Amino acid sequence: MNRIIIIVSCFALFSCKSLEKVVYMQDVTAETMEISVYQEIVVQPEDLLKIVVSGNTPELRIDSTYRVDAGGYIDFPKIDRFQATGLTREQLSAMIKKKIEDHDGYKDAVVTTEFENFKISVFGEVRHQGTFTFEDDRVTIADAIRKAGDVTGSGRKENVVVMRKQNGRIEKLPSTTILSPAFNLQKNDVVYLAPVYQGIVVQPKDILTIIVSSRYPEMAITFNKPLSSYQAGSTAVSSSYSQRILGYLVDIEGNIDYPVLGKLQVLGLTREQVSYMIQTKLIEGGHLGDAIVTTEFMNFKITVLGEVRSPNSFNIQDDRITILEAIGRAGDLTIYGRRDNVLVTREQNGVISHHRVDLRSATLTQSPAYYLQQNDVVYVEPNHVVAERSGINENRTLGVAISFASVLISLATLLRTLNVL
Repeated sequence: MNRIIIIVSCFALFSCKSLEKVVYMQDVTAETMEISVYQEIVVQPEDLLKIVVSGNTPELRIDSTYRVDAGGYIDFPKIDRFQATGLTREQLSAMIKKKIEDHDGYKDAVVTTEFENFKISVFGEVRHQGTFTFEDDRVTIADAIRKAGDVTGSGRKENVVVMRKQNGRIEKLPSTTILSPAFNLQKNDVVYLAPVYQGIVVQPKDILTIIVSSRYPEMAITFNKPLSSYQAGSTAVSSSYSQRILGYLVDIEGNIDYPVLGKLQVLGLTREQVSYMIQTKLIEGGHLGDAIVTTEFMNFKITVLGEVRSPNSFNIQDDRITILEAIGRAGDLTIYGRRDNVLVTREQNGVISHHRVDLRSATLTQSPAYYLQQNDVVYVEPNHVVAERSGINENRTLGVAISFASVLISLATLLRTLNVL
């Protein structure tokens, strides 16, 4: 009985360890849903709507086109004039169905609404976001962007996404399709211009090096932190002393304490924007008329783990690094690494998000994880060969543990028998 209890206990112990690993891997592989840029088209004044009402009652059936007047109203037969602007097709159909039921008592009415005019929505980095009506049905992406006032300074026409509703599902069209010269938009498509990557932005707990230069160095001293000496090396013989400039710690609210200027809000700014802000305050405040400000990140670090040749954490001098460059610094993937399912874990403002990246994809550069941010962790999963090998090793470990426990129990029983004799 004692032997059975010990073996069961060992088995339970190792099962718990395996369960812990399974739970951990589920946490690691959990994917977060990306927020779609697709927005449903809504009714606007002067729209043409084809409204079809069907049902078992013949006199109830309607199939006509209605124009939304300048005030946003529709005059619909058998029911009162009602406001339609701001509603989606589904919402408008549901409203008409309810009005018919309330007015005539019909419960089997089926209502569908379609736009007769050609409407395209344009969002993102354009000057006038919204939904636009086109006279022609041959509309290119360039036509839609021009209608929205053209691209802002943070956008780029090549960095475009087109969303289309097909078979009841919202789908992003492949970039190879939309970049074709022959591509035309369809009714109710949504065009989204993503912003051009502008660099890492400041987050709480970042450490910034801010250097102010001037033709008169003695005047710039007030706005620069002193040099700090530190020892490099572990022995008196091999050690040497180096110097570095002390940095500014960004507090939890995104502020730094800067000489003379006091508390400055830097949260969400790029290092160029931080430099420009401080330079402007120094010049306009009459503190230093020819100030030149340079800002750098001191704690920009990326960690690459998993099936790479040299897993490690890397300090990044520049604030612009792609996931491909980070993997390159780690010696590239091993032959066992999965290129189609690389995980990037990111923490922003206390919220942890996970992004899946396919390194082989033609749309890799459109991923929010293509450009890495400070403290990102890149994890390259092993392929099925390594996973199966790991499972075999675990089973062997469990068998060895059980065998070892059995030997101990047998030895204890033998010693007990000898003592009795």
